[in-house]
Amino acid sequence: MHEVSPDKHISSINRLSVRASAQIDDVKFIRRDAINFYNITGQITYNNQGLAGVMLKGGGNCQPSDDNGNFQCSIHQDWFGSLVPEKDGYIFEPFSLVYENVASDQTANIIAKPVPTNDDEPILHWTRDMHSINGNGAVKLPGYWE
Repeated sequence: MHEVSPDKHISSINRLSVRASAQIDDVKFIRRDAINFYNITGQITYNNQGLAGVMLKGGGNCQPSDDNGNFQCSIHQDWFGSLVPEKDGYIFEPFSLVYENVASDQTANIIAKPVPTNDDEPILHWTRDMHSINGNGAVKLPGYWE
């Protein structure tokens, strides 16, 4: 920064998060009041009923789902990342909500299912490079845990 604007100095940084596996460049600092914020909202259901207490992790400012299964996450403009629903005893479809360059409010609905107890049901979910892999989003690796 000093090379570009020698008369400018950083007096404080409240938060800085960096996720990268390569070179970082073109970093810009702007005032918080100059940033647009958007909401990701939706409902998490189990057997067509809202499911309370589901956390969405991975970024943003998210509140647990309420008694009707409704959730809300606040994210900043141009945010990218994934939100992963978590609650003991459940798996979710989709496994994660993936966003890139958010420029408006978003909505999404998530279906909860109990963690499978039958050996024939899939139990392992995965994503690759923050993008869902095509298919049903679940796989069981036969013999791995046997």
